[in-house]
Amino acid sequence: MTEPILTVKHLRTYLPSAQGLVRAVDDVSFTIARGQTLALVGESGSGKTITAHSIAQLLQEDVCYGENSQILLGDIDLLRLPEVAMRQIRGRRIGVIFQEPMTSLNPVFTVGEQIIEVLRLHTTLSRRARNHRAMELLHAVGIADVKQCMQDYPHQLSGGMKQRVMIAIALAGEPDLLIADEPTTALDVTIQAQVLSVLQKIQQELSMGILLITHDLGVVAQVADQVAVMYAGQIIEYAPSTVFFANAQHPYSQRLFESLPSLNKRNYLLDMIPGHVPSLIDPPPGCRFAARCRYAWDVCETQLPALTSTGAQQVRCHLYTKEQPLTHLPVSEKQVVMEKVITESHTLLSVQDLTVHFPIRRGLFKRVVGLVKAVDGVDLSVQAGETLALVGESGCGKTTVAKSLLNLVPATSGKVVYLDQELTHHKQDLRKFRSHLQIIFQDPFASLDPRMSVTDIIAEGLLAQRLVASDKARLEIVNRLLQQVGLPLGSAVRYPHQFSGGQRQRIAIARALAVSPQMIICDEPTSALDVSVQAQIVNLLKNLQQELGLAYIFISHNIAVVSYLADRVAVMYLGRIVEEGRAQQVLATPKHPYTQGLLQSVPEVGGGHKILAPVQGELPSPAHPPKGCHFSPRCPHVMPICRQSYPPKAVIDGQMVKCYLYIES
Repeated sequence: MTEPILTVKHLRTYLPSAQGLVRAVDDVSFTIARGQTLALVGESGSGKTITAHSIAQLLQEDVCYGENSQILLGDIDLLRLPEVAMRQIRGRRIGVIFQEPMTSLNPVFTVGEQIIEVLRLHTTLSRRARNHRAMELLHAVGIADVKQCMQDYPHQLSGGMKQRVMIAIALAGEPDLLIADEPTTALDVTIQAQVLSVLQKIQQELSMGILLITHDLGVVAQVADQVAVMYAGQIIEYAPSTVFFANAQHPYSQRLFESLPSLNKRNYLLDMIPGHVPSLIDPPPGCRFAARCRYAWDVCETQLPALTSTGAQQVRCHLYTKEQPLTHLPVSEKQVVMEKVITESHTLLSVQDLTVHFPIRRGLFKRVVGLVKAVDGVDLSVQAGETLALVGESGCGKTTVAKSLLNLVPATSGKVVYLDQELTHHKQDLRKFRSHLQIIFQDPFASLDPRMSVTDIIAEGLLAQRLVASDKARLEIVNRLLQQVGLPLGSAVRYPHQFSGGQRQRIAIARALAVSPQMIICDEPTSALDVSVQAQIVNLLKNLQQELGLAYIFISHNIAVVSYLADRVAVMYLGRIVEEGRAQQVLATPKHPYTQGLLQSVPEVGGGHKILAPVQGELPSPAHPPKGCHFSPRCPHVMPICRQSYPPKAVIDGQMVKCYLYIES
């Protein structure tokens, strides 16, 4: 058997709070061998991150551990080490990739300085060798302009680039164990595929163990050797990856799979897990999933099930105990068919030749020396009641398009027409339609005022638009919206910092829904959510669309959500739309080489270790786009004409595509 690099035994982590001790991790055990990846999956608040922080000893000083808890790195018990000894372990033997790179990177140091600091503390390399090694690490994680990145500060990088820098820092000490807490959450599918490939390659070179925390089951299927499902501080299923995806046994695991969106579920509501994770201050005496389980019976309420072995799997469920062997399975619940609401279709929003250029200024007098062509001639239309998905890599201009539609970023040229009213250059007209057009931002923490309670945040739009007169009516609307987005009513008096990332996103969605808009621009609204909560939000969006005739512009790199929710898909590359058509057609028969590369980068649930074929290379700078077809430097089918001029539109089988492969010479 391969030597274990990490052994966790009966880990209990208790966090003090005003209400009492929070049993964040309660009797968790697992091992990670050298060269092995263990994926830890489960809902927000299930204890995954606390488990990881317990291993790296990154929790507050007043944290309590169980008397018989052990965290063995090799033969060293990390729970018995003083902080001064742990400082030699972190960075050298244990590397950590955090979920939010912007809060993990130091804003006053350059990227190069932050990587070199790790090398200085944990290696014997010379100053020159440290600088060279730092550039090697940045190149290894897929950053093209390494020299420029070394000099950049974190705020100058995109979200995806910041995450890759965080990975480079974590790998700098060549650790024995890498803890990766949602390492691909902020990345688009092509960069995600590159990062997963990098992690697997370095893992093989170093025989490194990886503890991967993620809610993306496709990523788990792609890279994990073992899977541990956590719920309410406990591991409830533990199995080899192939066995888990072939036959998940715990009712919670089964419902996670049923919550996944896909193309063949478009006419159905996704299965949702009702209720919430129970309080870990006073957890229920029996099975912690019992209140949400469709199979539960009396014994589940009173007796805590043991982790029972069933072949290659371990399951914490009374269905698999010797006393009650699989005798309480009810008839499987059928999914609810969505009933289409037939409405007269009309164009709600029309975008014509939209451009957004940002000036590049240099020198003492800030003279304009160039332009960043973030959006460069975009044409779009959205019908009432439909969903248009906008997909593409980070930095291709999707969010800039979204913000320019609402004049949050001024357009350089072009027209935005809403209900026959031109809004681009008439701000006074746009103000009249603010309640009609809303946006859900990608980063909920940055978009929520930390000094406002949840009630004030959600009701702010109601006050600004003078839609509700009384405080009582506003509170009723807030409570209804909290229930719709899956948050308890007690959340109304709390503040953003008291919620997890996924919960904050749900607050942002409730705020957008408060003013009853006709169109919502959704900028990665599910990127921070686990699959069960994602199903709630996606179902909510779909139900609202059916009931109220809402239209969505849905920006996402989650192709599964796009395939489930979108009516049409527009693929964006370097400021331009390169392919557009019906969702089923674009996703089943992509025409443009870039679209083909995007879809080949998506890991599949249950597909095993799929050979991913992502688009190679880096997205060029919009300040210096390639001459001719912008995709030509990365295209496997490039022809001489591609480097000379940008291809015109062609329509193939109802799909618009801009590629010389489809234009007769």
